[in-house]
Amino acid sequence: MNKLYKLIVLLILGTLFIIFQNCGGDVYFSAPAELSSETPPVEINPIPPPIEVEPTPPPITPEPQPPIPEPPIVEQPVGPFRWTNPAWNTCNRVCGEGLQKRTISCFDQGLGKNVGSEFCNPNTRPIAERNCFIDNTNCTKWISSVSDFKNINRNDSYICLRKDINLNNVTIDSSFNNNLTNQVFNGCGQSLSKASIRRQSLFGMAQNSEIINLVVDDPSIEIYIPNNIRTTETIYVGGLLSFAQGVKFKNIEMNFKRIGLIQTTGPEANYCGAMLGSGRNLEFDNIKITGDSFTIKCMYSGGLAGYVRSDDKIVKMSNIDFSIKNLRYHGSFTENSSANLGGIVGYIDRDPQGTTQLTNIN
Repeated sequence: MNKLYKLIVLLILGTLFIIFQNCGGDVYFSAPAELSSETPPVEINPIPPPIEVEPTPPPITPEPQPPIPEPPIVEQPVGPFRWTNPAWNTCNRVCGEGLQKRTISCFDQGLGKNVGSEFCNPNTRPIAERNCFIDNTNCTKWISSVSDFKNINRNDSYICLRKDINLNNVTIDSSFNNNLTNQVFNGCGQSLSKASIRRQSLFGMAQNSEIINLVVDDPSIEIYIPNNIRTTETIYVGGLLSFAQGVKFKNIEMNFKRIGLIQTTGPEANYCGAMLGSGRNLEFDNIKITGDSFTIKCMYSGGLAGYVRSDDKIVKMSNIDFSIKNLRYHGSFTENSSANLGGIVGYIDRDPQGTTQLTNIN
């Protein structure tokens, strides 16, 4: 085998020799390019500036998500079913006629809880409202009608409003004999509604009396006294009372749902207020007056009262909530007169022995 390899090598060398001879016979070898003396110098590029690598932001931690609540287990009503029979709520009036309410539910005795009312028999459902009556042994006269209100007897020392009375826009005039003297008028939380007040206040005048627990709802007050009427007399104008002396007002609510107007003129003093024209030695407690628009043009004008004075006693005003959205005052604009205007009271006066106490006025 080795002899065969040697023979092949000799044949290859012989073949190469013959080729070189045929090409001219000279064989040249050149030096590598990198060894040549004419090789140009190699240009070395400058070192590039270092690459600024932005810092790797911290990994974003996802906010924990609240667990998905499991759907509530709906318990199917099983029965038997019955209506509940709860106790009645308190009567909604202090005295007189009122209304009691209670909440009726359908009770599933199997589940031990209330379910929809459709599972109970509607024909056996107990009533949820009923009339009630709260007696007051102090009452010597119960007012049940407009006629009763027009004819208050001064011998009745304690008068109670038995129920809500709608006056149906009847005008309060001299036919209403409802001045109060040494009497108590207990509204019992009932309302006198839709009175039309054009010249005379709802109660006229009161002396040494009390008006308590009364709602005056939606009265129409449009009082205009021109120059040619009572030009030399003092004028008292108010929605509830014209003049009061030694009177206590407690738990009174007046809701003016229509535009109110009181306008008087004349050279003498005139006193005007949405509730009271003028008074002396008075007490106000828990009074609420609301409305949209009221205009008063008087020498003494106030949202609650035009003029209040304490003689040798005290005038108290506490827990007054007055919120008429658009209340406008104007003086009487008569010659040689000045206007005394106030949000609650136009003018508060007292003698040296009298005192005035105001608390929680809104």
